[in-house]
Amino acid sequence: MIIAVGLLLAAALCSWLAPRLLLALDPRRFDPTLLLACWFSAVAGVLITIGLGLAALLLPGHLLLVAHGAGHGLLPASMHWPRSVPHGSPPAWEKAAGDWGCVLLCIVALRLVYVAARSGRRRIRTRRDCLATLRGTAREEPGQPLTLWVPHGRPFAFSMAGRPGVVVVTDGMTHHLHPLHLAAVLAHERAHLRGRHHALVACAEALKAALPVVPLFRIAPSAVRELVEVAADKRAAAQYGPAAVASALQQASGAPTQEADGLMMVGPGSIELRLIRLADAMPRPGRFRRSVSCLAGVLVAGLFPVASATVLVAVTIHVLLLCH
Repeated sequence: MIIAVGLLLAAALCSWLAPRLLLALDPRRFDPTLLLACWFSAVAGVLITIGLGLAALLLPGHLLLVAHGAGHGLLPASMHWPRSVPHGSPPAWEKAAGDWGCVLLCIVALRLVYVAARSGRRRIRTRRDCLATLRGTAREEPGQPLTLWVPHGRPFAFSMAGRPGVVVVTDGMTHHLHPLHLAAVLAHERAHLRGRHHALVACAEALKAALPVVPLFRIAPSAVRELVEVAADKRAAAQYGPAAVASALQQASGAPTQEADGLMMVGPGSIELRLIRLADAMPRPGRFRRSVSCLAGVLVAGLFPVASATVLVAVTIHVLLLCH
């Protein structure tokens, strides 16, 4: 029971603390790919810790014996395990806790699967309907990805994931934007597809829908949406320069794409922060440095909940042993 409580408390603590630490990291100084990896590593760590905590309730007796042995190994021999801790079969309240742990674990797993499946079906259906509507009027430009030019005077563009990935651009973009700025817009949308940003946003939104009570999952979708836009901006800026991307952001207007579940260069939010980041962006690190940084960030963010749980359990066992 001690291990289960420690795991669940660590998951709760990390789910509250992790988003505050991650939001404090400035994408102007840190690669957005690294920050995305840290967000999803933290999410995975919290999920694993929650699952381990609920699973620990299923075997309270075995885990108590493990904790008992660990406590005797960590402390001097004169300090004995509390007499109140049973060495045989667990009491009735621990068996009840195990049963409830099994029920909660099944509920969490089934809810995650249900929400992910429902979201996936909805996205497939809305993408199919949107493409059917667009192809009735749009001009197709073959390539990887496929580009659809829509006869519309308002300048906007967005991308939709799938097979194949699609970039949708209005003719108004060619009338309002310089060719270099238009190329930057297309590079931005193609970066979304190459980076699988739509899948990242979909995963974050599914977790929020499934477990909105977890602060990390509740905050993740907005943070991930912002980071994928910064990542796409940086990719486009590497090809056409920050000035071209900034000009495209200022000239292109947004349009609602919720029906298509797409990612657009200029969404409903403010672009001032993205313009500042483009102006103050640090040089793009090399591939080796990016790989090492991502690996380190993933390990730190992912192991943080497990390390916290280990510390909490160890401290609790020591306190119990000292009190007896």
